Amino acid sequence: MPDALAALHVVNSYVRGASAALDDRAPRAEELRASGRAASYPLLLGLLEGAARQEAPGAADDLFAAGLSHVVDGIAANVLDGGPPADAGDG
Repeated sequence: MPDALAALHVVNSYVRGASAALDDRAPRAEELRASGRAASYPLLLGLLEGAARQEAPGAADDLFAAGLSHVVDGIAANVLDGGPPADAGDG
């Protein structure tokens, strides 16, 4: 039963996080520039600048579905492999 609860927690966390508006869960490109650290994170800056552009209709739904699919695939792979390694919680 603990594995099922852990899987439920992972899916719930993904869904709750993905359902929040992007502005509520990600910094803005201008905030990264103002921090003085934009040069250290060029890939992140590019992603944030791209997120600021208008997305095609349905893009957010497609992104959510793809992300949820990855989460569920990861859980399935974990179950098929017999669960996490014995030292997975020792971090």
